[in-house]
Amino acid sequence: MKPNPKIDSALHVLKGAVQKVLDTPLTTSVYAEENKGRLTVEYDGVPSAEQIRDIESLANQKIGEDVPIERIEMDRQEAEAKFGNIIYDKFPSPPM
Repeated sequence: MKPNPKIDSALHVLKGAVQKVLDTPLTTSVYAEENKGRLTVEYDGVPSAEQIRDIESLANQKIGEDVPIERIEMDRQEAEAKFGNIIYDKFPSPPM
């Protein structure tokens, strides 16, 4: 199975919306397959219906901005200085 860039990008947008609405930085798992994906985050509690609507609205707003997607590479220290701990997840990176 090869990666689907649309699903991968959608999961990044969703993660950003979840982080803003729920104020939770850690992703505990991500699953992507063909035309669907799943994102699991560490959150103390159950999101309310309003929070879920806010996540959906924020994600759709970002998608509506039609921002170009860029792939950037930088060393770890530069990334940590620029983005802080949001670059980390709570699961190991897959082997290359």
